Formats: sequence, C-alpha cells, structure tokens
Amino acid sequence: MKSKPKKTESEPMPGAFQKVAECLYRHKSSGKYYGLVKRSGKQYRRSLKTTDRKLAERFIGEFRQKIDRLDHTKARSNITFAECAKLWLATVVPQLKASSALRRETSVGQILPYLGTITVRNLTANTCESWAGKRGPGVAASTYNNERDTIAGWVGHKDGGLLVAKTYGHLRDTHSFEMAKRMTFAANS
Repeated sequence: MKSKPKKTESEPMPGAFQKVAECLYRHKSSGKYYGLVKRSGKQYRRSLKTTDRKLAERFIGEFRQKIDRLDHTKARSNITFAECAKLWLATVVPQLKASSALRRETSVGQILPYLGTITVRNLTANTCESWAGKRGPGVAASTYNNERDTIAGWVGHKDGGLLVAKTYGHLRDTHSFEMAKRMTFAANS
C-alpha cells in the first residue's frame, strides 16, 4: 500500500485559506478575502468579495461591528415576525409624522395575519412570494406598495429589504396591470 507524501508548509493545499490578519483570511487559489468572527460560541463567516487587502481590512471592521451589534441570546434567535414588527415599530414610530406612523402601524396590522407567526430566521423567498400572491390581488396598488415597503423596512437588511425586493419585485408590474384592469372610466357627457 502506498502512502501519500506529506505536504510541507510551502505547498498550499488547493482550496485552503491563509490567515493574513486577525479574523481575516485569504483564499489561496482565488486570492479573495474572507472574514471569520467568533462570538458567544458561534462562528460567523463571510466572503468580503475583494482581492484588495486594504479594502478587505475595512470590510472586516464593518463585519465585526455588525456581529457585535447582534443579540446572541437564545430568545432572539426564535423571534417571530409579529415580535420583530412590534420592536421595529417602537423604534421607527417616534421618528415619523403622525400620518406616516399610522400608515406603518396599519400596514403591520394587515401583514401580520399572513406572516405574524413565522420566525424571522425562517423567512424565505417562498414566504414572501406566498404573501404577495395572497395579499396583492385583493388590495389597491398603493396599499400593496405600502405593505411591501413596510416589510422591506423591518426585515433588518442594511440594504433596505433587498431580499423582499428580489423576491417579489418582479410582481409589481403584474400587480399594477391587474389594478389598472379593474379601473373603469366613464365618459363625461
């Protein structure tokens, strides 16, 4: 039986990572940088999507700050959409005008029957598509858009709800066309 020769330190393993700084790793074959942060017994990894060291160091700093802001308690990992909405409203409403606050509260009230019991960690593209399919056809375009924007605002993505927009943004035109078909115009005599 032949044994494989041992690799030396100078021979990089294919697909291996090289540590270049604290919490910063570089993929040997692609040259891309990755962040690895450990908090409360959990490990968070993310591609920094760059091959530039200085840029990667800036990104890893932002990534570490984002991880530090997370609540690592067990209770927060199973938070439902309804609980998340309540927390979100408590932080957003004081910064809004009365009419805007009422619109957000109304939108949340209309969304909760569809998404309220789902845990935030289980939110998927299919969940959003299901909501859009059930809620969209029965309401005015402005109501649908307000609810969609409300979901995008509280989903928690720094990009303003990219998940929500990517998931059912393509349905917006379809919804608008359906609403336009329902409108009737009477000729003035």
